[in-house]
Amino acid sequence: MEQSFVVNLLNENINDMDINYMECLNFPCIIEILSTHKLLGHAYFLIKKNKLEDGIHNKWLDILKFYYLGTHEKNEIYLKEFKRILTQVEGVKGIKGIDLLQNLYPTYGQRPINDIDLLLDTYKSDIHEVTYQLNELGYKQTYLERSDEKKVKKDEIIYKLITHSSLPPFVKRIGNNRIKVDINIKMKGKLEKIKSIDSFENILNLVNEIYFNQTNIHSVMYFKDIELIKYVDLDYIFKRFSYEDFSEFFSKAVDKGMREELEFVLKCYLSVFENNNMKLFFEKNKLEFQVDTYSVTFPGENTYNWEQTFSTLIFDVNRRKKLILSEDGQFNKYEQTFKKFKR
Repeated sequence: MEQSFVVNLLNENINDMDINYMECLNFPCIIEILSTHKLLGHAYFLIKKNKLEDGIHNKWLDILKFYYLGTHEKNEIYLKEFKRILTQVEGVKGIKGIDLLQNLYPTYGQRPINDIDLLLDTYKSDIHEVTYQLNELGYKQTYLERSDEKKVKKDEIIYKLITHSSLPPFVKRIGNNRIKVDINIKMKGKLEKIKSIDSFENILNLVNEIYFNQTNIHSVMYFKDIELIKYVDLDYIFKRFSYEDFSEFFSKAVDKGMREELEFVLKCYLSVFENNNMKLFFEKNKLEFQVDTYSVTFPGENTYNWEQTFSTLIFDVNRRKKLILSEDGQFNKYEQTFKKFKR
């Protein structure tokens, strides 16, 4: 019942959400689901937009409101700094969450931002130049978990470049916030050769990130990084798409060799979100996704079908506890999976 409420809220299907229905819901469970998927701020926005407050006890509504307002305040700081970087650091472009927040979301309180992700255009700048310019803006290259803010060593920079095609983070204190900036030298997987991205390629980058996060052994075993807020990103994009947009987007994905990645992510998307234009495109082009047959296989590991890795367990709010309590060593396989993905 609580899972259905979350799905219906995300799709703004509110016809049956009267006060009697709302009073029967277990809101501590709902808040735990929303928190797991970073949806607290977005849920508050949708509840206010659809005038559902009367059916929710003030205690639970205040939790959502507190998170929404806190996210709004923090994101304003991040966005101000993001715009400053774009004007003063040459050869970088915003990607992922920070770029989506200002271009897609109606309010700044809906989507939490943990860092500023940038893509380096190597035709306009280089690593040393960007590092210097960020240092001039007050950023220090260090890891957030280092309380002493000790600078990274050269071998740490090389390791990050080899394993993640990115630089160690740049960190700056603004009031009580530590702003983290991640510089990506290139994108992952099939998009790694792209140096400058257009709007469709930016969306494919989101698809690529989601695909990787959901098909590495770390996430399959523990569901780390599988968060519905990333599908809300896609939903805001796809709700604007016409039939022709879907056709062009799908063709672009096929040209980039990303049909498998796109099909996988769209299966997950359509299991939660409603999109008639997308379904019409599939029907007219006779594209049938057999969601129960898709599988993810790892060398020496079990095979996980798509339903098991996403649909069945997506509302398992205890999955993060399982990650913390587990002692079977699977956590350490993350880097191995990343290298496999890059090949």
